[in-house]
Amino acid sequence: MEWVLASFGAISIDPAGDSRSFVSAQQVLTEADDGLATRWSGRLAFVNPPFSDLTRWIGRCCDAWDRQEVEMIVGLFPARTETTTFRQRVFGVADVLLMPRRLSFYDEHRTKMLPAPFALMVCIWGARRDRVLDFAARTGALVLWAADAAKTPSTGHDGETE
Repeated sequence: MEWVLASFGAISIDPAGDSRSFVSAQQVLTEADDGLATRWSGRLAFVNPPFSDLTRWIGRCCDAWDRQEVEMIVGLFPARTETTTFRQRVFGVADVLLMPRRLSFYDEHRTKMLPAPFALMVCIWGARRDRVLDFAARTGALVLWAADAAKTPSTGHDGETE
């Protein structure tokens, strides 16, 4: 978490909040609040969703970006680059950082578990290039850059195409 805060600043909303989380956000949405259906707001959304519902959460990040619900989104996901959702909605739109090692998560008692058995990626919508480079330097991640035209959402706050 310290890398996210150092590179991108304070987190406005955690739409996939969990009691085991170390995320310090101004607004935390739990499963009961349904971050998939609730409108997000603020400067930065940090999304570390349940990986069992990955496609819907990545789609929700894409929707929040297109609707300009937040200024920036940082999402931590399994590196499932072969999926249709990734190829059609993320690649070329968000900056994608491939993490150099497997990360560990924590159990319900906040005890560190063994590293995840799969590679992880961080998808970033809306961050300045220098901030993404800072995060990549801190983590050792490889960067797949979004197209320059994708750096701004395609629709306005009201959902109308600009």
